[in-house]
Amino acid sequence: MEPWPYQNIAGIYNNQEKYKKSIEYYSKAIAIDSTEAYFYYNRATPYEALELYDKAEADYLKAIELDPDDEGSYVYLGDLY
Repeated sequence: MEPWPYQNIAGIYNNQEKYKKSIEYYSKAIAIDSTEAYFYYNRATPYEALELYDKAEADYLKAIELDPDDEGSYVYLGDLY
């Protein structure tokens, strides 16, 4: 099973501001491939929108752990603080 369809569906829900559904589908992508930093980075966004800042922080930190060269996670983590 591929995680990317779940990632894509999550993005659609996120754009529609259906954040809980977005988190649900990002989480499905992560359940399939927990090594992809992009999924954690993207899931942090709806967590922030729902003011679940601890969860957003955890996802940005996980994204950084998995891909320390990706500047985006550092930038958004900094904005979170």
